Amino acid sequence: MCIDVRQEQPLSFNQAAQYLPERSRPHSSTWWRWWRHGVRGVRLETVLIGGRRYTTAEAVQRFVSALTAGACGVQSPPRQQQRLTDREIEQQLDAAGITAVNEEKQVAIERQLDQVIGASKGPNKRRPR
Repeated sequence: MCIDVRQEQPLSFNQAAQYLPERSRPHSSTWWRWWRHGVRGVRLETVLIGGRRYTTAEAVQRFVSALTAGACGVQSPPRQQQRLTDREIEQQLDAAGITAVNEEKQVAIERQLDQVIGASKGPNKRRPR
């Protein structure tokens, strides 16, 4: 579930800590870890507003509830999201009509274009990204 800022009040991590019992208020680095890596497959929901990361009291409640349910055996949150293989990604892109181009193909295409339009007078010089 995603945070809807129209329905939920964004809170800084320090403000969100006020919703937890005083003895178990985590350090700000813990909130970042919960957002980035999660705990037992459950990640804290956050939003990015003006370059700053926020969560909500409701998101903290969903996070704590999911962890508690998983610890009690009610549900088993996935430890890792299943990752698609390169081949599966290419098949999905092909099905959507999107052609995936790897780096080698891109360089070959650029060389061909340079030869056709005569833009290159020497070796293929790529602009830094």
